[in-house]
Amino acid sequence: MYSKRHSRRGLYSNLRQVININGLRACQSVLNIGAGGEIDRVLRAEGIDFISLDIDAARKPDVVASMGQMSVFGDGQFDAIFCMEVLEHVTNPFQAVAEARRVLRPGGVFVGSTPFILGTHDAPYDFFRYTKHGIELLFREFEKDLLIERNSYFDAVAVLPLRLFATATKRERERLAIKFPLYVVTTWWLTLLGRGIQNSSCTTGYFFVFRRPLEAKYG
Repeated sequence: MYSKRHSRRGLYSNLRQVININGLRACQSVLNIGAGGEIDRVLRAEGIDFISLDIDAARKPDVVASMGQMSVFGDGQFDAIFCMEVLEHVTNPFQAVAEARRVLRPGGVFVGSTPFILGTHDAPYDFFRYTKHGIELLFREFEKDLLIERNSYFDAVAVLPLRLFATATKRERERLAIKFPLYVVTTWWLTLLGRGIQNSSCTTGYFFVFRRPLEAKYG
């Protein structure tokens, strides 16, 4: 949890801000792709009423299905879609984004996030990392409202050793625990070093908002 707080720094504040700016509490039909966890709790705390979808039935979603195969939903069914920390786990991201566009009404909002610098997690179902340009390519048939780094260059550097505690074996974790105070001090210094440095070439992840155009962009 300590490493996750560092890797997701900026994510929840951005999410709350976008909900406020776009008036998403008033949406009649909202889809949250990826069930359970902190994202669910934040959305509910913000007063968002949503249908959850996840490929993993153990996460107890409202609908068990892949993001790439959402035939259970009709065209233009949703006013807004939330897809936080999911795209890295999707086997065919272009198909998944095309499906999201289909079920989103024209003018509807897609709010998402995905990691960039982060160790493998939820193995073996961790497949991709996206640059800012890769995200723009995925959403090329949408209109871009927002695409930002959710934290700084040095935040990304600092989170890697902390993630070892989440991914290490029990034996490795016992050895790492002895050095935990050193990791905390290192993280603090790296964060301090990064203050005032605006370099967008590295981050732990991206936060973005895209909108389905009112009229088709192609064809």
